[in-house]
Amino acid sequence: MGNQAQEVQPADPVLVGMQPIMFDPDARIATTLTARPADYAIKHIEAHKHVPMWYFTREGLREAARTVRQTDENDTLAITKAEEGQVTVRSAGSLSASKNAKLDHQLSYSEFIH
Repeated sequence: MGNQAQEVQPADPVLVGMQPIMFDPDARIATTLTARPADYAIKHIEAHKHVPMWYFTREGLREAARTVRQTDENDTLAITKAEEGQVTVRSAGSLSASKNAKLDHQLSYSEFIH
C-alpha cells in the first residue's frame, strides 16, 4: 500500500511485452521520402482523388521503384496536363493504376500498418 506503484496490466494481449512509445518534442522529421509512391498515386493525390492504401504499402512502394527502373528502358512517354498552361512528360505506364493494387478492405493488418 502507500507509495508502492501498482503494475498496470494491458487489456489487449497484443500489447504484452511492448514498450510504451515516448514522445520526443525535439525529434527531427525527415523532409524527403525514402521510397517514392507511384506517379499514379501522386497524380491522384494532387487532384484530391482517393488513392488506395496499397500504393503506400511495402509491396506498392517496391512496385513503384521497379516501375521507375523500367522507365529508363521503356521509351513510351505521354504528355499530360500539369497546372494551368503547363504540360508534363511522364512514362505512359505511370498514368494507369497498378494491376496488383488491392482495395483498402482487402489489405491484411500487417500490410495496413506497413
